[in-house]
Amino acid sequence: MIQIENITDLKKIKDLEIAANSGTLNKIRIFEIYEKIPFDLNTLINAENTYQSLNIINSRALIYQKFLLSDNIENKIKLLFLLKDLFKKDKLENLYVEFLSDRLKEIKKSEIPDSFVETVERNIIEKNTYKLGRIKYDDKILHKSRALRFYTEKGTLNQKTQKDLDNVYKKIKRNKKYFFSAKDLALVESLKADGFKIPKEINYKKVAEKYDIPISLSKLVQNNETGFLALKIVEIIGEDEVANLDPETIYFVIHLLNKLKLLNFRNEIIISGLPLRL
Repeated sequence: MIQIENITDLKKIKDLEIAANSGTLNKIRIFEIYEKIPFDLNTLINAENTYQSLNIINSRALIYQKFLLSDNIENKIKLLFLLKDLFKKDKLENLYVEFLSDRLKEIKKSEIPDSFVETVERNIIEKNTYKLGRIKYDDKILHKSRALRFYTEKGTLNQKTQKDLDNVYKKIKRNKKYFFSAKDLALVESLKADGFKIPKEINYKKVAEKYDIPISLSKLVQNNETGFLALKIVEIIGEDEVANLDPETIYFVIHLLNKLKLLNFRNEIIISGLPLRL
């Protein structure tokens, strides 16, 4: 275990924070360090007013200790999100995102003030997200763009998604060499199925003609054999990670799930197979 002989060695703590943020050090170790940084009682009592006068590391440690001492749900939530801002300020979001999610999960839904419900839900991350990795959006490529947030980030408004889609289309339209891929097609068909307006210039139906859907699976759709199709898709995926499937397979799987309106299953494929992850 890494030890810090001098808890006031801010440079050493900073190095450990960076290591934890990159995944080379257990993130919990940082919070153990924060607990050991000494503050007098008056500073702790007035933490929300005094943290800004401290260096950024001590600010995080102070707010974290105040969170541990707080017994008021609303105040605990406020402190958690204040701490989120302090990590973001130092570009250490990866260090904190899982911790924040886990602490929010510990709070009973019935105890969360109405004004915080939506914010809390947006910051609770499923374990699958940790396994897959953090998403990096790229608005130069349709299926990696912010238009994906409708599927990857709970609570994303439809108006926001439509705006994201329109914006990314404007960018790729300017790229005369842009290749409209099978994954792009999968996203566009899904957005269309969910009621979004697709730019007229995206002739996705014509693009779809390039890709063959297995006849046996198409027949299952025609016969409305939902359960059997779901089993066949599970067989196709097997033990592989969805992201490792070839783009054409990802497309026809999403295409078929759209046809039978198996949207929850489809969303899992979208989240696993389309975004760029770090």
